[in-house]
Amino acid sequence: MTDGLAPRPPDADRFDPRVRVERWTLGAPRCWDHFAAEARARAGLDPAAWERVLWHGGLWVDRRRPRPGEPLPAGAEVALYAFTAEPETRPFGPERVLALDGDLAALDKPAWLPMHGTRASARIGLEEAAREALGDPGWRAVHRLDRQTSGVVLFARTGTLAARLHRLFRARRVGKTYRAVVEPAPATDRFTVAGRMVRVSHPSHARFALDPTGEAEPHSESRFEVVRRSEGRAWLDCRPITGRTHQLRVHLAHAGHPIAGDALYGHGWRPGGAPRCLLHAHRLALRLGARDLGFEAPLPPEMAAPVGGG
Repeated sequence: MTDGLAPRPPDADRFDPRVRVERWTLGAPRCWDHFAAEARARAGLDPAAWERVLWHGGLWVDRRRPRPGEPLPAGAEVALYAFTAEPETRPFGPERVLALDGDLAALDKPAWLPMHGTRASARIGLEEAAREALGDPGWRAVHRLDRQTSGVVLFARTGTLAARLHRLFRARRVGKTYRAVVEPAPATDRFTVAGRMVRVSHPSHARFALDPTGEAEPHSESRFEVVRRSEGRAWLDCRPITGRTHQLRVHLAHAGHPIAGDALYGHGWRPGGAPRCLLHAHRLALRLGARDLGFEAPLPPEMAAPVGGG
């Protein structure tokens, strides 16, 4: 879901449109046709919009997606998630496959594509796109990136390999390098941020903050290096030593150099600003058995550094 009515970049309205939610409890049993009429009226949906809700899987009854046509019992808890506009799809074809090695695949995730389906749509997600592109329903992601983050994601075709890769990630034996654009630029070319990450209150999102004096878990650490500067911005290589949720975003915001376009931890969006949170999973490196493997996703156009200048 999205929060409030804060200004949003145009790409957010295209690929991650706001979602309206209606919740109610059925006071009496309903046949499907009567239920559908009631649901449409509550949500103010015309027949075409109702069909899109069903197509996406945005209707939930007692925490599951019902089969159209089934009767619904009294007391059922209904939740209806309806996009305010139909989301545009991100093209995902063979060009997004960085490497395919037996049961292992490295894919280049486009920004705005969630890793998995959401409450509003079971059809829009990287796993769904990957299975179609690779021609096998067995492929599964073994780690995740935020919706707006682009770059390298590893997939496994078997549960055995997925479990093996999960262990490598948990043991911090996967080298990860992200590229971020931050503003303002840091004064020093190299710096480290570390400390205990804690969850803080937010009306609609998971949000975290850094307590650098805390010694208890969950500890976090990231290392940063400037690779380019221009007009008050900097392009950083970011190496997370640990793997906490939102870690790089929290660390850079805490250091006073939030990622450009990060509405949750940075300055929010303004006209002419970054089209998204400019964070990209640039490289992954790991040792699998006797082989050293490395994968790199090219920088998307919105993250390319300007030619010339400072």
